[in-house]
Amino acid sequence: MEELRTYNDYKEFKGNLDQELQNQAEGFVRIGYLLKQARDTDILSESGYKTVNEFAEREYGIDKSVVSRFIRINDRFSEGGYSMLLKKEYREYGYAKLAIMIQLPDEINEDLSPSMSKEEINQIKKAVVEEHSVTDIERMLEPEPPEEPLLELCIRQLWKTNPEIYLEMVCQCKGKGEDLVNQLIPNEIRTLIVALPKIGAVMIHIQLSDPKIKLTKMRTMEKETYPKTELAGYMGQGWTREEAIAEWEKLFNEEWQTEERIPKKREVAPVQPQPEEKEERSPEMAPCTEQKLKPDAGKAAGPEEELETEPPEAAGSEEMQLERQPAVEVIDEWEKLYKIFKTHIQEASRLVAKKDYNAAMQCLNRAIIVVNEMKE
Repeated sequence: MEELRTYNDYKEFKGNLDQELQNQAEGFVRIGYLLKQARDTDILSESGYKTVNEFAEREYGIDKSVVSRFIRINDRFSEGGYSMLLKKEYREYGYAKLAIMIQLPDEINEDLSPSMSKEEINQIKKAVVEEHSVTDIERMLEPEPPEEPLLELCIRQLWKTNPEIYLEMVCQCKGKGEDLVNQLIPNEIRTLIVALPKIGAVMIHIQLSDPKIKLTKMRTMEKETYPKTELAGYMGQGWTREEAIAEWEKLFNEEWQTEERIPKKREVAPVQPQPEEKEERSPEMAPCTEQKLKPDAGKAAGPEEELETEPPEAAGSEEMQLERQPAVEVIDEWEKLYKIFKTHIQEASRLVAKKDYNAAMQCLNRAIIVVNEMKE
C-alpha cells in the first residue's frame, strides 16, 4: 500500500499538482491522437468495429461526444495539430481548462494564462457565446458610440457597470505609471469584460509582465494595445469613498446603487389576530399609504427606520383600485406594442436571411415607429 505523502511547503505542493495537471492534459492529447488513428487508418479492421465511436463506446464506455472532444483537443493543442505532444504554451492548463478553451477562438486563447481559474476562463467563454448570439437586426438597432478612443469607452462603461472596480481604481490604487496599474492585478493576469454598442463585448487584458494592455473586440477579434501609463491616467485620484461616489453620480447623472446605500427592510412580526371591534382613527392618525424606500439625502439608513406600509383594508379599497386602473391600462397597451415590435423584428430577421434587405429595412422602420409609440 502506497504511503500518504506529506509536503514541506506550499511551493512543493503546488509544483507536484502542476505536474499532475500537465500529465493529465498531455494524456488527453495522446488519447485524442490514438482515437484519430482509429478514425483515419484501418487499425480497427481486425476488431469487428466499423467506426471509432462504436469502438470507444463498446470497449471503454466513452460516448461519441467525448470522443469528439478528445479529437478536438488534439487538433487544437497538439504539436502540428496531429501528434502525441502537447504544445508548450498549453502544458500547464490541465484538461478541464483545455475543454473550455476548445470553444474559444485562438485570438482569445493566446491571452489566457494557466494561473487563471477554470471559472475565469468559463466567464470569458460565456461572453464570447453571448456576443455571437446577437442577431444582425439587434446590432443594426444599437446606438452609435461616441467618437472616442476605445480605451476611454471601455473605462467609462466599466465604471458604470462595475462601481466597485471604479472605487478600486480611483480610491484604493496609489502610485504612478505601471506600478499603479499593476495593483489591479491580483495574480499574474487580469481580464475584464465590458459591452459597448456597435462594438460588442471587449476583453480588457492586463498582464503583470507586459507594459501594455490589450483590448480584444469579441465581435470581430480585432485588437488594440495601449501603454499601461495611459490607463494609469484614469486611476489613483486619491479620493475618499464619499468623494468618489459623488464624482460617479456627477459623471453618469445617476444615483449610486449598492446594497450599503439601500436601507434594509426590518423583519416584520407575523400579523396578530385583530379584535372584531375596530377603533376609528382620526385623520391625523391615518397611516401613510406610500412606502419610504430611501433615507433622506445625507442621512444614513439606520435600523430604527422601519418601512411604513398601508393597512390591508386600504390596499383593497375601491378608491385605491380606481387609482391603479390607469397604470394597468398603460401596461396592457405597452405589452401590445411590444408584441407588434417583436413581430416586426422577427420578420426583418427572416427577410435578412433571404437577403431581401429593402423589405427588411421597411420592417425595421415600422419597428422604430412602434418604439417611439412605446416611449410616449
